[in-house]
Amino acid sequence: MKFNVLLISGLSLLGFAACIKTADPGELDSPIKIVATKAPEYSDEARKSEREGTVIVEMLVDTDGKVIEKKIVESSGHTDLDNAALEAASGWSFSAPVSAGKNVRTKISVPFEFVTIIPYDELDVKPEPLTQVKPSYPEDAKAGGHEGQALVQAILGKDGKPEETTLKQSSGFEELDNAALDAAARWTFKPAMKQGNAVKTSVVIPFSFKLD
Repeated sequence: MKFNVLLISGLSLLGFAACIKTADPGELDSPIKIVATKAPEYSDEARKSEREGTVIVEMLVDTDGKVIEKKIVESSGHTDLDNAALEAASGWSFSAPVSAGKNVRTKISVPFEFVTIIPYDELDVKPEPLTQVKPSYPEDAKAGGHEGQALVQAILGKDGKPEETTLKQSSGFEELDNAALDAAARWTFKPAMKQGNAVKTSVVIPFSFKLD
């Protein structure tokens, strides 16, 4: 008798799960937002072998925003990169998807790009600045007499535009650091080259803040 109760409960749960709607992204009341991400591991062996590519992973997002299933819809052509992308997808989460006021499941496709970043000193042609944006001097920093130098590291894409900027050395003042990061993101460069091909690389941009 106890076994029958458990069996009925199990069937009820399966029936409940089957009733959860999977809505297309366009059917949601508002687009889901990314809550957490995980970068894929790009192994040293893959980097040294210069294996590159983009993996597109389709994720099934549950009613609470967690990824419960994932599959590759476009392969990079390299098994290790594909597996790294799938592993990373498990660490993603989103805001709860809602359609017609009810929590639903939805699917979203996310690209994971694996591109080798060539060290600056190994380039055949170094990136040259084309557009240099001077950072604004925040008024509160001026009022406080804040001065300093911030060093920003920028990852440049193959088109010479910054794809990511991070603070390598702080000026000692957050408002100056933020101004430097904002300016660096708007710089553009002549693409870096190696063996006749445009490549990704990184540069360090210094920004000095000195009151007159």
